This record gives sequence, structure tokens and C-alpha cells, in this order.
Amino acid sequence: MQKKYATLLPSWQLRTRAALNIVKAELLGPEHDPQFHQASLVSEVLLEKFHAIGRGTWTSWWDCKHRMQPQHLPVLDRVVNERFGKRNGAMTALIDGTAFDSAIHQHFAAIDAAGYCAGATEEEWLEERERHSMRVLTELHQQWRPGPSGELRIFSEPAKHGRLKHRVLVSSEARLAYDVFAPASVASFLYRMAFDQRCMADFMLPTWALDLVSSTLALWGLVYCMRHEFFMSPTFRYYRNLVGGLLSLFFDDEDKFSLEQVAHNFDENELFDETPGAFDYLLEARALYKGLLDELGIDRMAINEIRNVSSERWPTTFGKS
Repeated sequence: MQKKYATLLPSWQLRTRAALNIVKAELLGPEHDPQFHQASLVSEVLLEKFHAIGRGTWTSWWDCKHRMQPQHLPVLDRVVNERFGKRNGAMTALIDGTAFDSAIHQHFAAIDAAGYCAGATEEEWLEERERHSMRVLTELHQQWRPGPSGELRIFSEPAKHGRLKHRVLVSSEARLAYDVFAPASVASFLYRMAFDQRCMADFMLPTWALDLVSSTLALWGLVYCMRHEFFMSPTFRYYRNLVGGLLSLFFDDEDKFSLEQVAHNFDENELFDETPGAFDYLLEARALYKGLLDELGIDRMAINEIRNVSSERWPTTFGKS
């Protein structure tokens, strides 16, 4: 089942490019350039250290002409062990889509949730897409669940000399957006954190930004399963505004990006007027996300293309009443 699932991953090409750039950055250090395969330099290091993976193999992966073979993945895992703090498995999990405790892995799972449209029938497609979406939302929902006093355990570290290195507390207003019974609420919760000025700290912004994008993509994957109701029912108005605003924030190209349009998409002008600093955090999240994609050698438009495939294959249609 897992092997079949891996062959259907909408993001497999992006996963491959990201994995190669993560490995390449570890191998080449300052010489690494995410826009080029640098096969000669990479293969020289890999052959010297691991006696594996020549130039031709590396370039075929970079161009996505061939998929990585299982015997090569342990070598890539060994290169990035220190970065991911794991003994092995980081690149294998990234390539084949297996669950892994990393924001990067969860993000690619969210891309798959947003773009999944395989299946012979609409029932098969909806069931699988919902499963992919809920897996991501459930994992993020558990990680970001506030404790009894509003503390975020995702940033808690073991106490040293009776003191925590980091202790992040969210306000009661932000916690209202977190529904303990609804994993999909994590997207709204992470968005609302932008208005909680006392909670946000520099060290947490990269994790918060990436998980905000992941929750947005996964939520889009979920709501499109109910696309007829989503687009028509007033009940879904808040989620339409939330998803529309966040997708615009993260995926509108520079020449189309407008802060005024993003604010309009959220339809919460009064809230932004009361907390103008929220836009600063959201814009920082956009910049951080773009920076991460640049490091991975991925264009945001490629993610948009994956997301749009499902609406092309399974369009929203409305019958006459």
C-alpha cells in the first residue's frame, strides 16, 4: 500500500528537488547553489565518502527523469542525520511520503493533500484526499495544542536549573480559535496568533510560518472535498475568507501581490485596524516561506499548479434547482 501511495504523490518532483538541495547544502556548504544540480561537485564528495551515486545518477534525479532507487536512499539519509537530529530515515521519508516528525515532511504532505485527485471514481478521490488532509491537520493540531495555562509545548524545552529556555504563552483570545475537537481549527488558530503580539517571538517565527502554510494547504485539501457546499453555503463564509486570504498571502506572485487585496480577502478590516502589527507578522511569514522555498529550489507557482490540478480534473459544477 505504501509503495502504491508513493507512486501517486502529487509532489514527488518537488520532493525530489527539495531532498537533493537539502543533501547538496550539507555536502557543499558555501558552494551550494539551489538553482543548479552541481553534479560534478556532489558526485565527487559522495563517491569519496560513500562510494556511491555518480554524476549521471544525480543529474537524472535532478531532472526527474528517474526516481530514486531504495538502495540509494540510506546514503542520502546519512548525509543529513545531524540536521534532522535522527539516526536515519529523513530523506527516505521525504521521498516516499512516510510519516516523519519534521515540519518539512508535514509541509510536503500538505501539498499532496491540496493537490490529490487520483482515483477512478469521485468517491475514491474524495476518501483519499480527505485522509491526506486530516492526517496533516491532526498532526499540526496536536503539536500546537495550548496547555492549561496557554503554553505551547511545541517550544518547551527541558528545564535547566528550574527554568525553561523558552516558554510561549498564547492569549485567551487566540485560544478561542483552537477547537480541541476539530483538527481543522489549527489553521484558524495559527492565523489568529498573528494578532497575539505578546506571544510571538523571533525564534518561533520560522516554525509558525511553515506550519501556517501547511495548515492552509491541508485545509484547502479538506474543504475542496466539500466544494459544492463550500462555495455556496454561508456556513463556510469564514473558511472561504480564511483560506482565500492565506492562499493569496503565500502564493500570489510579487507582481500580483497586494496587501489591500489580502486584507479584503480576510474580510476582517476592523480586526486589522485594532492590531496593525498582525500584518507585519503575516508579511514576515510570507517572506520566511519564500526564503525556505528558495533554499529548496522550489517555485511557489509549482505548488499552485499542483493545487489547481484537482479543480481541473474534478471541477465544481452546480446543477439547476
